[in-house]
Amino acid sequence: MMDGRWRELKRKVGALDSPEREFIDRIFGGNVPYSGSLELTHRCNLSCRHCYQFAARDGEMEAGSWIALLEELASLGCLFVSFTGGEPLLRPDLPRLLEAAAGMDYAITVQTNGTLIDKRTARLLGGYPTLRVDVSVYGSRPATHDALTGVGGSFAAARRGMELLLEEGVPLLLKVTVGAFNLDEVEGIASLADSLGIKAIFSSLIFPRNDRDPAPVSLRLDDAGLERFIRFETAYMLENLAEMLGVEGKTLTYEDLAGYVRKCAVDPARLESENRRYCGAGRTVFAVNPYGDVYPCVALPLVLGNLIKDNFARIWKDSPPIIRLREREDELAAECEECDLLEKCAICRALSYLEAGDTAGLSRERCRQTRTLLKVLEHEEARS
Repeated sequence: MMDGRWRELKRKVGALDSPEREFIDRIFGGNVPYSGSLELTHRCNLSCRHCYQFAARDGEMEAGSWIALLEELASLGCLFVSFTGGEPLLRPDLPRLLEAAAGMDYAITVQTNGTLIDKRTARLLGGYPTLRVDVSVYGSRPATHDALTGVGGSFAAARRGMELLLEEGVPLLLKVTVGAFNLDEVEGIASLADSLGIKAIFSSLIFPRNDRDPAPVSLRLDDAGLERFIRFETAYMLENLAEMLGVEGKTLTYEDLAGYVRKCAVDPARLESENRRYCGAGRTVFAVNPYGDVYPCVALPLVLGNLIKDNFARIWKDSPPIIRLREREDELAAECEECDLLEKCAICRALSYLEAGDTAGLSRERCRQTRTLLKVLEHEEARS
């Protein structure tokens, strides 16, 4: 179903002799907005302690405005859209938006807490062959999950929602934020995913709120906990890496995993020299909030422009904030410039902005995560 859109995007970025490398190079070099997060609402029926999102307010864009945006994005080469929030299932017009996106051959992700999925919703979501649902799960036990969401019964409701989705054949993924509150249950969550016949993605990155309130970071793992988690995460990734890379049947090693991680931190414009990869925020990824504000990415609440006042193409090409962001993408904090791990670090401009108030600032959390990951990988490589 996506073949036509892929061919059109490839036509726009030029003929490709090496599809993987050159295609990524061209979309970065051409600032193709190929993947976007559409925050349909900031309203939510849960009150998760680690939530980074702004509080909801009046004035959400109507369905017609979202559909017009989808049409414009398709013309610019966008292929992937994620309907998120808040809780996107609180939008009664979500079926209309899904129908429009599917009709434009988007690969669609719906990011949800899963608690509002009933048989009718599951059947609706099962009607789109290019749609996947990501469900947030925060524990293997109801008490752990519900304590984080602030709503009793939310684990049971999400579990029931996932079962209904699977009955309809909907591709499903567990999204798991890991902190001090659930570190002891990561193996149990992996087992839950296995019991459902699906995979999980784990992340220990907990961001400050979008208004830069640091309250959620108190839930981050301490150094010992982070190392323990990354040992689990790398083992889980290695177990599933062959499927991710499309090389089932091959036995992969920690050296393969280290290579995969390094590849993800390489600037695609300089693949041969293996220099670091720039953050894709404002280059190939973007986000739009419920009120029409365009961001460089869902975690970087730097307003580039507003769709009520201008169209996406002009904002993406000519807005002063995005021009400044791209002009400064080579800038780094002095500590980063001098760091011997720079070429292996996946720079996150959002964390820099939220922690330091500057997209070129030092994110101590990104630094801590990188150092711990490389420590674990080097240790496991030496053992194998």
